[in-house]
Amino acid sequence: MGHIVSCDGLKLDPENIKCMCEWPVPTASSQVRAFLGLCSYYRRFVHSYAFIAHPLHRLTQKDVAFEWTDECSAAFQTLKDALTSAPIMAFPNFYQPFILSTDASNYAVGSVLSQVQNGEERVIAYASHVLTRAERKWSTYDKEFWAIVWSVRHFQYYLSSNPFTIITDHRPLLSLRKMDVTRDPTGQRARWSLELDPYVWTIIHKEGQRQGNADAMSRIPTLTQNPEDTEEKSQPPQGDPPASVNLELKTAQGLNVTQSQLPFDINTSAQVCTSLTDSSAPQPEDADGDILTHTFSSQRGYILAEQSADPVLAEVYTWVQGNKIPYLRKVKGRLQRKRWWPFPKLMISDGLLCKQANTATGKPSVLQVLIPQKLITETLHMLHGNPSSGHFSTDRTLSKALSMCYWPSMRSDIDQFCSVCPTCEAYRKPVPQNRAPIQSIQAHRPFQFVCTDITELPLTSKGNRYGLVVQDHFTKYVNAFPMHDQRAQTVAELLYERFMPEHGVPEELFSDQGRQFESEIMQTVCQRLQIQEKGTSPYHPRGNGMVEQFNRTLKEQLAKLIHRFGGEWDHFLPAVVLSFNSTPHSSTGYSPYFLVHGQEPCLPAAVSLSTPGLQRTPQNYGAELVSRLDAAFEALHFHREDQRLRHEYYYDRDTRFKPYEGGDLVWMDDPTAQRKKLEPN
Repeated sequence: MGHIVSCDGLKLDPENIKCMCEWPVPTASSQVRAFLGLCSYYRRFVHSYAFIAHPLHRLTQKDVAFEWTDECSAAFQTLKDALTSAPIMAFPNFYQPFILSTDASNYAVGSVLSQVQNGEERVIAYASHVLTRAERKWSTYDKEFWAIVWSVRHFQYYLSSNPFTIITDHRPLLSLRKMDVTRDPTGQRARWSLELDPYVWTIIHKEGQRQGNADAMSRIPTLTQNPEDTEEKSQPPQGDPPASVNLELKTAQGLNVTQSQLPFDINTSAQVCTSLTDSSAPQPEDADGDILTHTFSSQRGYILAEQSADPVLAEVYTWVQGNKIPYLRKVKGRLQRKRWWPFPKLMISDGLLCKQANTATGKPSVLQVLIPQKLITETLHMLHGNPSSGHFSTDRTLSKALSMCYWPSMRSDIDQFCSVCPTCEAYRKPVPQNRAPIQSIQAHRPFQFVCTDITELPLTSKGNRYGLVVQDHFTKYVNAFPMHDQRAQTVAELLYERFMPEHGVPEELFSDQGRQFESEIMQTVCQRLQIQEKGTSPYHPRGNGMVEQFNRTLKEQLAKLIHRFGGEWDHFLPAVVLSFNSTPHSSTGYSPYFLVHGQEPCLPAAVSLSTPGLQRTPQNYGAELVSRLDAAFEALHFHREDQRLRHEYYYDRDTRFKPYEGGDLVWMDDPTAQRKKLEPN
């Protein structure tokens, strides 16, 4: 509302602009507040809004006498002029990197989110924020640092899944990576650095007089005449581009590499993630040209270019292209030797250097894209932090990575990356130690034995508060549906209209004996469809442990994604379910999706990596599908039995179990009874 959307972008409604132009000079604080309310609705169109409106905001404070000064008149007129000449905001392109220009003055911080589109840098949105009284006492370094942190928070929906470049006029911020937060993670700067860690960003320096967008926010002459509000940098802004910029690539926090460990220049491969050390980060280097060439993109063409630019992969590419491999003793370099061993499995597919890998029994071979050293960290972020990937453990992340890509030391890199992931550390929960003896449930085919449960989640704007989880015990395949309520009719409709049309009618339905599943409606549905109902023992939810474990995983993954990207849980629910179903399960060795469909899904990560697929013909697809599933189910039988015995051993080794006999006198525990303190159980 109040905007005009066109093919060129987003602009203001002329009717509202006309109203603002005719607004009379306020004579009371209430009139100022009304004017600012209308202007704030369009603040994303106003360059340095908080700086301009600062004198007017002072008039709306309590215990402040209304006094219309020349400074207020200048701010009032400047806002009118800014809104009448507001530019057309470009639509964001989420397939291209962003540019975030930040700056800070003595009383406000501001930023400009822009993007290069068709060779021209276009503004997407402006943002600014007035500093509090305590924040104004910070040093210049902290103010400039806070400008970056606040701007990233403000534009997190744009920047969470896209690489971006931060432009600052404060040169000391280029050394952010020198801060060792592992030794002192309690300071404010350390917390800010950890908050920026999940993002993929670069930082460059531009002198204030050459940064004509964000820096202009703190250079408004009519509003900075007060000596206390004047920045040290008082030169007027200029729009000339810099001749050179200082560049530093930001990697995952804690993943530092030393130059002696790499066979090439560390300054040209700052994204390598090969070891955890306590060494300081390398110094930033000077770089010429467009800053966007230093940002990351997971498009196929960019991966192909990085493979050609990588000295190791470029040499291996010539081996494969000429179908001639040198003798091992003639191969120089540690990384070259690691690439030499899998040479018989290397091939070129669509111009990309790939490795053909054998997978589990019954599954077709996959082509793994060879990842250049420079793109390892971005690949790790994509495999571990995206909504469709999930913050899973090392083994699960490695299994998913092996289905798409390959580089030497994958396991150690992924293990190190997952171990220092701040999101995983914040949401990891301890495993209880005291356990009762376990009794395994036997299922022999898909969707024979289906387990259900209802989990409660925060209320969303769509009215969803509960989630119905339905999981097949044989394949571990999960379906999850958001619900407004947990009535029996709602549960029955979801099972009959959403679950059964996709997977058929199960033979057995297992639940925790909630009133929804014990209701007359559910009993009628099960009787007519000949479904056998089973339930857990009272006050023993571990009997439905598989679904209970998934509920914990679901809430943990949703919490991570909401913390990382913002939003509500029902928006991320399909992505979490897809991530779980496409990841190999520890109890089967296969992904639930493969056991149900006979093939792996096409994931966003595989599309970004441009992972090529093997050619198959329609004539032999059916025979191959049956063959794959037969081999998979045969291997699954032995794997499940081995996992069951191993799980029972580790689960029951610390339990103390003494079976009861007839005639024994026992105590009976009533968990519903209310006891007071110091009363017997």
